Amino acid sequence: MIRSLTKFACLDCQRVFKRPADATQKVCPRCGGVTYRTGSDFRPPSASDKKAWAVAAFLISKGFPYYRLGVRYPTTLKEAERFVEANADFAVDVSENGKVPVQSPRDRRP
Repeated sequence: MIRSLTKFACLDCQRVFKRPADATQKVCPRCGGVTYRTGSDFRPPSASDKKAWAVAAFLISKGFPYYRLGVRYPTTLKEAERFVEANADFAVDVSENGKVPVQSPRDRRP
């Protein structure tokens, strides 16, 4: 039987790996960080594009791991914040033991 593969992204080392869709291993084989299942719409930025990775990490951490929503995903942090707010009903739980892995720098402001 052929097992379908899906994308898993490590937000720590900014790499994407394909694994079986039912994979229970959520540890990055490169750095040991947590990997997050992403949708087929996820197109990983180049390793040098830190701003694009920050946007991807923000969206994934807020419950938008690039699953098909029928809308274009944002490309800037400002657009991403508006996107998350406008589409909150479609967010999925991506937390690991109740911990959200990444926050926007704007979330840390007092």
